[in-house]
Amino acid sequence: MQINNKQRNTTRFQNRLRIYGNYLLIEDMNHIIAQHTGLPLKSIQKTNNNITKTLYYQSKSILPIIDWIYNDATLYNPNIKNSFE
Repeated sequence: MQINNKQRNTTRFQNRLRIYGNYLLIEDMNHIIAQHTGLPLKSIQKTNNNITKTLYYQSKSILPIIDWIYNDATLYNPNIKNSFE
């Protein structure tokens, strides 16, 4: 994601990961991700439709998740994996 700072006239890029699902799925994913990556539990966020919930990850917290997902993976899209490196 591109972030513009008009006051400093700079642009920087920041990775973001959003996981969407119903409350039970997101709650389970939150615990699974925390357990396998060592990241703290995140606050589950609401969306506009009151059914779908989401977890937001950004910046440095994405790398442990990506490492965990691709660890020992044999089937994946190399272009997607390489975009995180």
